[in-house]
Amino acid sequence: MKSFNCLFSILFFSIFCLSATSAIAHDDTNIENQISFSVNTEAEIANDQLIINMSAEAQGNNLEDLANQVNKSMAWALKETNKIKQIKAQTLNYQTQQTYAKGKPNGWRVTQSLSLSSKDIKGLSSLMGKLQSKLKTQSVEYQITPKRKKDLEDQLTTEALKLFSIKANKITQALQKRSFTIVQINISTNNNPPPRPMMAMSRGLMEADRVTTPTFQVGTQKVIISASGSIKLTD
Repeated sequence: MKSFNCLFSILFFSIFCLSATSAIAHDDTNIENQISFSVNTEAEIANDQLIINMSAEAQGNNLEDLANQVNKSMAWALKETNKIKQIKAQTLNYQTQQTYAKGKPNGWRVTQSLSLSSKDIKGLSSLMGKLQSKLKTQSVEYQITPKRKKDLEDQLTTEALKLFSIKANKITQALQKRSFTIVQINISTNNNPPPRPMMAMSRGLMEADRVTTPTFQVGTQKVIISASGSIKLTD
């Protein structure tokens, strides 16, 4: 009986080793004559949309007064914004928070955000200069409008795929192979972050009668499309 068990174990181990060797050989066959590489295409595109985020804020002890102050400031800001049709406005993040000093409550802070966007850079920067008499600026950035960005990405994707094919042919010829087939190919987009425009303002920025219009430099963004993958060469 022991001899039978020993023989069975040896036979099972032999079959296991044979299967493992066959699997490894199969994997080697799959990767044989495969070449991986990548190509890039890129282009610069001018920013055409300015986005400004501002906020109305008030801090003190009387919560009702603070809320009224913020509400009035935002209503005034929206009224001024609605005078310019090319500017889109959206109110965001209305918050009421308790403030603390040395771990103890000492008042309240009420805030509401306003997001402004427009392709009219001059008009929006002028409006920002006016709104700063009552609102604070949180952030300023440029973007490319979605359609223009998509059109450029589509164009660069087509170019990247053509470059991938050209490079595959050159590799095939250099290695003296007959032809190639694409095993896999991936497309990825890598956009440089848009620059945050610098603002030139007067010394008395927070004084209503001395706020000047910010000056912005539009600039460009670089859009990069990468095509990476692998090909299998045929003798």
